Amino acid sequence: MTVIGILNFVFGGLGCVGSLLLILGGGAFAFLGSAMEEAAAAEGMSTEGFAEAAGTGGAMFMLLGLVGLVLGVLLIVAGVGVMKVRPWGRTCSLAYAGSKIIMGIGAVIIGGFGFVTIMGFVYPVVLGVLFTRPAWKAAFSAETATTSDTTTGDQDQFQAAA
Repeated sequence: MTVIGILNFVFGGLGCVGSLLLILGGGAFAFLGSAMEEAAAAEGMSTEGFAEAAGTGGAMFMLLGLVGLVLGVLLIVAGVGVMKVRPWGRTCSLAYAGSKIIMGIGAVIIGGFGFVTIMGFVYPVVLGVLFTRPAWKAAFSAETATTSDTTTGDQDQFQAAA
């Protein structure tokens, strides 16, 4: 369970950094597209629709980055809950897993199936499988969290539930 909590922190942090870069890249893409259209117009070249395409593409990158940032923060929050063996840690982990799986299915439909898509499925599927197992459900149940003895650690609760 500690390993899953740590992995939530690591993958959540990496997701946040990647998402921020995606947001910045989308903004830069839109900015450069409009600058290139202005330069081409100044030279008398036709640039019909170029800025529109760059603006739309940049906005899509920024939107995906924003969604990724929210999911990265959710995974970090889930990591805190998992480390403390709280019911909301399980709920946040399952919410993250479900969202990422749905986004992955969308990516397969839109862009095809490749190595990056496969890797994007692995950890959310692992979270989904682990947190739906009866022992993990019991360890994170509200009754276990509220009736825990202060002398036993959270890991002992999990071992007793398993």
